[in-house]
Amino acid sequence: MNRKTKEWKRSITLASNSYKILMQIKELLSKQNITTNKIIRNKISDYDKTFVLSITGKENYVLFQEKIGFKHPRKMKMLELIILSYNSTFRNKVNFDKLKKEKNELFI
Repeated sequence: MNRKTKEWKRSITLASNSYKILMQIKELLSKQNITTNKIIRNKISDYDKTFVLSITGKENYVLFQEKIGFKHPRKMKMLELIILSYNSTFRNKVNFDKLKKEKNELFI
């Protein structure tokens, strides 16, 4: 969560040293009508230069959840909370606080 704006940080990211693998994944996601962002180069250090593929946007999250999903319970729950967070902004204090509490409980 962004502390300054109190908005959720939402993205599903996949990192790899192989640009080719990420391109293939991007194509597979596209066939499922899931739009991804550009593959970017993330230079962490001089010897570790990874590529990152990310998914953003509620529609893409819903499609990802329906067609691909996660097997790990924590990741499944986090994706569910991210989708629900689109209806729970800081101005909608009750839902916002409830989802924030659930999110924090995932990492205890």
